[in-house]
Amino acid sequence: MTGLAEILVVVMAGLTVLIPVSGLTAHFLYKKREQPADLAQIKQQLVLLKEQQEELTAEMYKLKEEQEFQAQLLEPPASRDAE
Repeated sequence: MTGLAEILVVVMAGLTVLIPVSGLTAHFLYKKREQPADLAQIKQQLVLLKEQQEELTAEMYKLKEEQEFQAQLLEPPASRDAE
């Protein structure tokens, strides 16, 4: 009987460690992960970003033209003084 009791103690001690470790492994293995955005959604976002970038570029050029126009208005008329 002592041989059987020793084997039972070893098995129980092994299960004491094995059960929590396998439970944690299963928890992290089957944990709900965020699904990566599918390719169509990424392409759609890239198209939207491209459109926004084009709009911002056009707006920047408009602002630059307006700034140059304002600078011309604020310049003193040098050609009138020369006449």
